[in-house]
Amino acid sequence: MLVEVAIRNVFDENLSTWNLAQSGNSRNQGRIFSRSWIEEPATPLRGMMQHAIAEAKRQAAATAGRRHGSHPTRQTPPTQDDILAQVSFGKWASLMPYDSNGQPKSVKFRLLWDEALANGFTGAPRIDKVAQDVSGRLHRLHHLRNRIAHGENILAVLPGQRLLDAFFLMKYIDPSLAEWLMALNRIRTVSRDRPISWIAVN
Repeated sequence: MLVEVAIRNVFDENLSTWNLAQSGNSRNQGRIFSRSWIEEPATPLRGMMQHAIAEAKRQAAATAGRRHGSHPTRQTPPTQDDILAQVSFGKWASLMPYDSNGQPKSVKFRLLWDEALANGFTGAPRIDKVAQDVSGRLHRLHHLRNRIAHGENILAVLPGQRLLDAFFLMKYIDPSLAEWLMALNRIRTVSRDRPISWIAVN
């Protein structure tokens, strides 16, 4: 959960900065954009996110409608933060320039990484494969999150490896986030205590 919130925030901040910077460029036929990439995303983000944004807006409106009648925001339209909160973790992973098998995706994904998303992971080592590294860690955590959410068997999961994925993603964003995550988590303790005989291979 902490990793998901951190990823959402860093993507939002860098996509906002990038969206504003697209104003007047030839790729967008000289159009002017604001930081609000949710309301008016520039190319190529528009095609990559339009369905996810529409679904997030629908979910945000439904959530607002379920609020108690006395809630002060029950009758107000969802804010950008309300909509952002409804974008799935998997959607952030899908914006990465490598797929879950480590294969490079089309040029528009690399462009978005180079111009926007890479700026959120400045703590990553300055190596050629950093985009592949971040992509892989995000995809692995997304896969684990989905298995947990769907009540699937996770006894064969290597918790130490997934903890390292989370740790390094947070370290790449901000080293203090990584320290905070490690101080709060109980994964290593639980992993050491689990009976080996319970591990099932699926």
